[in-house]
Amino acid sequence: QDDSEVTFSLHSASVFCVSLDPKTNTLAVTGGEDDKAFVWRVSDGELLFECSGHKDSVTCAGFSHDSVFVATGDMSGLIKVWRVDSKEEVWSFEVGDLEWMEWHPQAHVLLAGTADGNSWMWKIPSGDCKTFQGPACPATCGRILPDGKRAVVGYEDGTMRIWDLKQGTSLHVLKGQDGHQDPLTCVASNQDGSLIMTGSVDCHAKLVNSATGKV
Repeated sequence: QDDSEVTFSLHSASVFCVSLDPKTNTLAVTGGEDDKAFVWRVSDGELLFECSGHKDSVTCAGFSHDSVFVATGDMSGLIKVWRVDSKEEVWSFEVGDLEWMEWHPQAHVLLAGTADGNSWMWKIPSGDCKTFQGPACPATCGRILPDGKRAVVGYEDGTMRIWDLKQGTSLHVLKGQDGHQDPLTCVASNQDGSLIMTGSVDCHAKLVNSATGKV
């Protein structure tokens, strides 16, 4: 028995990412193995538009903080941004293999991590770009902290870095005995960004003071 209120069934293969629009909670974006992403209405499942042009599985998708833009990213590294009200593509960029993607909590700024260890930050829709060079291994997860001024990025070698987004500098690096011994899989922060939690393949989660970088 299917008790779901709404079912969206335009995907023809596995769905890899879902996100609700934060401003109204009336729209959803989904991306999948069929190289497609769709923006649709939550109330009745009606398609608003397809985010077309992807070349590989769409693994990242999300709305900006004010739901003005929606971004979609695929495994080949192609990222596209669409204006929701006009359904127009306003920006696209191709990076290396895409690991994750996240919107800034207060601005039209997009952050993404790639398999070469870099994290990329763009202003949308101008495309002004800044890169944060990590170790020579994939940037496996990332999160912009609530103050909007810093980001925490985890890497495949177990390293965690806290970046100053304006200066482009690394504020703190957690690695070695205090850090994780295996790839980081997820990062989160509390509401004011004073505490960061990291999860890793090494079976551990660590709580880190974001001001000092200490566990």
